[in-house]
Amino acid sequence: MTQEFDYANCDEKSLWRHVAWHLHSHGYSVVLVGGAAGVVHSGLAFRSGDLDLLIERGTRAELNAVLIELGFRLDGRHLAHPHCPHLIVEWVYPPLGIGASTDVQVEEQPYRGQVLQVLSPTDAVCDRLASAIHFHARDCMLQAELIVRNADVDLDRVRCWCEGEGPGGREAFDDLGRRLGRD
Repeated sequence: MTQEFDYANCDEKSLWRHVAWHLHSHGYSVVLVGGAAGVVHSGLAFRSGDLDLLIERGTRAELNAVLIELGFRLDGRHLAHPHCPHLIVEWVYPPLGIGASTDVQVEEQPYRGQVLQVLSPTDAVCDRLASAIHFHARDCMLQAELIVRNADVDLDRVRCWCEGEGPGGREAFDDLGRRLGRD
C-alpha cells in the first residue's frame, strides 16, 4: 500500500527526496543546490522556503510534466503544490558552480532504491558564504555556521574557496571562524 505524501507538513529534505525520487524514477536527474542543500546538511536547523534543483538529465518541460503529475502547478518560473504553500521548486541550469568556482562536489544519498544527489556539506557552506559575500545576505553566514556545526565540512577547502572569491571571501571565512570559536 502506497502512503500519500504529506505536502502540508513536509520540510525541504522530505520534499526534495519525494520530488527527486519521482524524477529519477522517470529517468531524469537533478542535484539539490542552494539553501535547501544547506538545510539538509544542517539537520533542518533553518528553513529556505524553496528547492533549487539543478537539471542534470532532462528538460525543464519534461521535469515540469512529472511534477504536474504529482499535483504541482506552474507559477511563473517555479512550481508550487496547493497543499504545500511553504515550499516551491525552482530549476537551475548547468553548469554546477558556486561563485567563481566550478570545482563542486556532489554527495549521493540512497533513498527508496534510488540515488539522489545534493551538494556536499562543504560546498553547501561555500554556497551560503557566496550569498553572504556577493549579496550581503547576513542570514547566510548563520546558515553556513549551522551546516558546519551539524555536518562533516572540510574547512581547509572552504578557506581555499573563499580566497578565490576576492577580498570579501577572506573576511567571510574569518567571520565564520569567529562564529565557530576558531580565532
